[in-house]
Amino acid sequence: MKKSILGWVALCALCGPARADVVTHISDDFSDGLRTKTGATDTNWWRTNGTLSVVSGQLEWASPGTFQAITGDVPTSTLVQAGDTIELTFNFRFAAAPGTQASGFRFGIYNQSGTAATDVAASTDNDKGYFANISTGATMAHQVRRETGATLPIIAGTDFTQIGANNTTSPGITGTLDQNASIKIIKTASGVNIVASVNGTEYLNVVDASPVTLTFDEVAFGSASNSQTLLFDNVVVTFSAVPEPSSLILVAAGGACLWTRRRFAFKKRRDSEAPVG
Repeated sequence: MKKSILGWVALCALCGPARADVVTHISDDFSDGLRTKTGATDTNWWRTNGTLSVVSGQLEWASPGTFQAITGDVPTSTLVQAGDTIELTFNFRFAAAPGTQASGFRFGIYNQSGTAATDVAASTDNDKGYFANISTGATMAHQVRRETGATLPIIAGTDFTQIGANNTTSPGITGTLDQNASIKIIKTASGVNIVASVNGTEYLNVVDASPVTLTFDEVAFGSASNSQTLLFDNVVVTFSAVPEPSSLILVAAGGACLWTRRRFAFKKRRDSEAPVG
């Protein structure tokens, strides 16, 4: 009996991949007309320059400068187990067709390093994380970059390192139609895997064996184009945590105990109903 129970526990704990629990940290459609947090899954949005407001149910950012950014606060998430994932998805469009620019559009997931973002560029100087650098116009040179959090504004400056190879085959972003994009960071046994997509097509899939951080509490968007206006909608950030092995064993043990009780009850009922010889 004891061997059967132990075998059942081991089988339950090891069979198949563990189901991750998905938590939606942000789901902001800007229907409240505000860039400040008003609901459970809204958040606060900040700018390093330009103007930032909600217009017709979209977050509108008009940037007069080069390599500027907007950021959004995210509840803190730490990637612990292999398979833990944080993902940013969103809709966006350019108010005017973007020109040819190797760094025309950027989006990423960051750690604020203990310094909360505000509408002051310097508040994001020490933020670190990963961003997708997507070309616009005729250029086709897309990369993932790791930002180290030196004394330069988020998603800008030179405090970053390219991770993996360029994607020189996927088209740059063009036009003024609504588009969508995503970036996710997945914990692996030896580092992190960063995957970025545009309009449902995977543009980048790279691995960083020396993660700059495993804790994230911020998302960011940026543009290298001067005097560019971007609009954002349906910004969603999710965190998926894979249960720890000890949790799986507890679940399996609970199932084994229930199975044992039912087997015992069945045997007792069967013995009581057996005819007396």
